Amino acid sequence: MGAHRRALAAFDYAEIGGQLTPLPSADSNRILMGSENVLPILARAFTGITGLERPRKVIDRAGELSGIIQRGYGSAFAVLGVHRWFHTREDTLDKVDASLLTPVVQAHQQAISQILAS
Repeated sequence: MGAHRRALAAFDYAEIGGQLTPLPSADSNRILMGSENVLPILARAFTGITGLERPRKVIDRAGELSGIIQRGYGSAFAVLGVHRWFHTREDTLDKVDASLLTPVVQAHQQAISQILAS
């Protein structure tokens, strides 16, 4: 699983007294951004997915998406995330679960279908 997929499906952790306890939910330190014309579609497709339920306009220089928009692509979106172990030695597969990734992938599929149909 690549680092980008891990950012979509990393576990959240509770930190209590210096101890980390994995939670069954996804890390909420992720954001859904899109071109203005697709924001309503994204809001519907990603409803209920922690950290992604409120899509926002593309933030300049936040990932590759702003460059894609600047090159004239009118309907684009991306999920960006930086979980606790992103790009560290501890960024390993035990920090993720397919059950966290599945709803995100399904929301992507739904959004893409709706964007193509509009």
